[in-house]
Amino acid sequence: IRFPAECVASQLVLTLGPRVDERTMQDTVDLVLTNDSGVGCHLDGYPGVSFVDSQSDQLPFEDVWGGDQMVTSATPSLVELAPNQAAYIRVNTIPCSESPGAPASDVRVIPPNDDDWLQVSLAGAPEITACGADDPGRTEHVSPVEASIQATAASR
Repeated sequence: IRFPAECVASQLVLTLGPRVDERTMQDTVDLVLTNDSGVGCHLDGYPGVSFVDSQSDQLPFEDVWGGDQMVTSATPSLVELAPNQAAYIRVNTIPCSESPGAPASDVRVIPPNDDDWLQVSLAGAPEITACGADDPGRTEHVSPVEASIQATAASR
């Protein structure tokens, strides 16, 4: 390990990645974690991801770490981040099959092995909405942190 310290939220900046060209009727969001500190660090594992509404209330999604049609099923691997270097996360949801609830206004990310979160607005991203308890749209598939945006995607 070139950078022995794990990256923590205070060293990172969260931004939206480029809009995903959907192959399905799902809603996919790519997220970018950039090392904004002057020191190298590393990430290894799955992030915590939650969507929140305009009142900062967390929407009731159930996380699935691992693949689906849009998210890689690769196991986590160490991602080293030099200063100003980025790591990537992909989150995929299915639109509600019943009446959708509140839309998400922001997304929060907790880096692997950390307790603090970062938040970014979803303006310009697909609309993510809360669904009822039995709705398949209540599930969000989350990729591990990856060294490239391509690595977050499902194999084609």
